[in-house]
Amino acid sequence: MKEKVKIKTAIIGILLFSGINLSAQRFEVGIAAGFDMANLHLTNSPENNFIHTISPIATFNINGFLSFKNKTFWGLSVEPGFIRKGWSQSFNSNDPKNKLRLYYLQMPVLSDFYLTDRLYLSVGPEISYLINAKNKYDSNTQDIAEYLHRFELSGMAAIGFRMSETMSISFRYSHGLTEISEDIMWTYPEPGSANEAKDYNQYFQVLIKMRIKNWR
Repeated sequence: MKEKVKIKTAIIGILLFSGINLSAQRFEVGIAAGFDMANLHLTNSPENNFIHTISPIATFNINGFLSFKNKTFWGLSVEPGFIRKGWSQSFNSNDPKNKLRLYYLQMPVLSDFYLTDRLYLSVGPEISYLINAKNKYDSNTQDIAEYLHRFELSGMAAIGFRMSETMSISFRYSHGLTEISEDIMWTYPEPGSANEAKDYNQYFQVLIKMRIKNWR
């Protein structure tokens, strides 16, 4: 009899604990849009090997998001969507610039660490798939997707602030961990040696997130 009472008490305790734990969790679904400054980052290439003068471009992203926060300081956000990356380049500052525009489906997966109820830090991978790539000149446009890697893995870090129950803003930086292309088209190799330059996407972002629905 005592054993049955203990078992019932344990079951009731587990159910009560589960209910308390669930009520302390928060799930949110919404949409997000960002203003980005994107650029190309070249490494392992001497300055005099650059073919072009590289400069950043203003661009954008549109995403949905699903976020979770537990009863402590930790949360998780998954943000599938679309982003345009790229840069501008010219042979010198006096020449007209051609515009590289790389279009990706992306999915950042971020761990959120809440310093307060409103202020949080985020870090995690960004997984992207290239769906189109254009090199735009004044006179024509060249499709360059076949020269670039389709899949891209990046690292992202951010600081965010919940302005209200339905809206938040974050400031982010993303840098590629995998290269944009196999054969670098943006530099000259050293005479008699292989071109060891590596090219990566990078961007700064201001993101506004709008919550559509939440469950507590």
